[in-house]
Amino acid sequence: MAAALSMVPSVVVSAFAQSQIEGRCVLVFGSAMGSVWEKALERGARLVHVCDPNPERLAEAAAKNTLQSVSFAPLSSQATLAVRDGAFDIGIIDNLSAMSDLPMLIRRLKRALSPRGLAFITAPNPDVQDGLVSPADTTKQVLDYYTLYDIVRTEFPIVRMLGQMPFVGYTVAELAPVAEPEPKLDAGFVVGGTEEPEWFVAAASAQPFELDGFTVVQLPMADVLHNSASRQLREQLRSSRHAERSAVERLARLEAQLAQIQQRHTEQRTSAELSRQLEELKEELRRKERWIASVEARATAADSRADEADLQVERLQQEVVHNEHLEVRVVQLESELGELKAQLSASEQQVSKANADLNELGELKAQAATSEQQVSEASSDLNRLEVLLQERGGRIRQLEAELQSVTRVGEQLVRQLQNSALEVTRATESQSWADNVSAAAATSLPTDTAQSPERTSAWVSHQAHAPSVQSSEHADEVLQTLLEERARLRADVQAAAWRVEQLAAATQQSRDVERQFAELKNQFALAQGRLNEQEVLLQQLRSHATC
Repeated sequence: MAAALSMVPSVVVSAFAQSQIEGRCVLVFGSAMGSVWEKALERGARLVHVCDPNPERLAEAAAKNTLQSVSFAPLSSQATLAVRDGAFDIGIIDNLSAMSDLPMLIRRLKRALSPRGLAFITAPNPDVQDGLVSPADTTKQVLDYYTLYDIVRTEFPIVRMLGQMPFVGYTVAELAPVAEPEPKLDAGFVVGGTEEPEWFVAAASAQPFELDGFTVVQLPMADVLHNSASRQLREQLRSSRHAERSAVERLARLEAQLAQIQQRHTEQRTSAELSRQLEELKEELRRKERWIASVEARATAADSRADEADLQVERLQQEVVHNEHLEVRVVQLESELGELKAQLSASEQQVSKANADLNELGELKAQAATSEQQVSEASSDLNRLEVLLQERGGRIRQLEAELQSVTRVGEQLVRQLQNSALEVTRATESQSWADNVSAAAATSLPTDTAQSPERTSAWVSHQAHAPSVQSSEHADEVLQTLLEERARLRADVQAAAWRVEQLAAATQQSRDVERQFAELKNQFALAQGRLNEQEVLLQQLRSHATC
């Protein structure tokens, strides 16, 4: 087994997850010289495979390794794991904040685990400066609680966050207990009941899993004290460096003071020469002052003249500014004049258009007056046609009554004609019978009773023909009357039909007149609307022209 393995905070994961590690294959991403993989073997792991991103540390651990249940491999973005996918049951990352390319690392860990594999990913709490045990690698990335959860959650659907808090104290126990003692945990000396988590542990898997809710892992005191001594040495080194930096700064200040002292000594040696030169300079200064006084007198006169020139220049500048304003105003007025001309031309166009609209309006008024006259004439014609229609309706009803009366009379005449025809038939039959009887009587009468042919014939003729002649004449008269009545009725019916056609034509004409009247009303309404629009437009043009 390799010697001199350092204690790291993530070793507690092996104790916390001992029930999951026993008899399983474990994959460790982290320091090959750390104690994570050794503690996993002590807790019952069947095989441990360690991937370290530091090649020197990896080579040293591989050279010292004598166990067949442990294997080592490099961990980098270019190197691939020399194992098949899904070969491990447990995966541990001892310090995720010391790694690079975190999403790729999480994907590699997930691909190396079996479908029911469980991963433990640790990262230090950035809010805690000093921990109970120092990590093996320095922090490259700051990962707080939520960042760690989001990174792991991108690959594992189930993530449970754990907090690793330091536990420092004494165990007071009976040395010869009668029965198995029950442990009691007292955190009354700690404010809040517990320390702030030094490390966050993300337990992740693709399938649901069970974990202990609370576990206290005791560490060897020598390792913890050794870590404390190392931390004290680091603090002393830090203090020494701070003192050295302060000494260097003080030495620089002293050197600066020495340079100032040397400069003052040099100044003292040259002070006599400077005094002599000062007297000469004072004399020269007095001469310069006298010359300056004369120059000031001349300058005063020049200043007065300059002031006058300045006043003239200011007046000229004001005039120039005023002229510039005038030019700008002229340009503005010219632009306004152009706009007014454009508005005037537009107004003239609008006025011409308004005049055209007024002419059209006059025409529309004339058309409206004509339309009103036509409407009034159409109304009078309509009233006259209504009166005529009423009269013709009364005449039609009268003709219908007469037609019904004529029809009844015709039916009666037809019945009388039928009766007369029946009587004529009966009279003809009676004449035939009388002729037969007369012939028989002439044959059977004796000689002495014979009458003269003229008398016999006259009597027989009178007896035989008298009814027939009367019936025939009556039938002819009735038939002639019926024919005349029938002709008269046909003429009345034809006249009534012609009258009905005339009334229908008049009714259709009245309907056409009504339709023309409705159209004229619509045209009148449209003309009235256009007239109102033209009046509104004319009013707007007048108001615009007034403005």
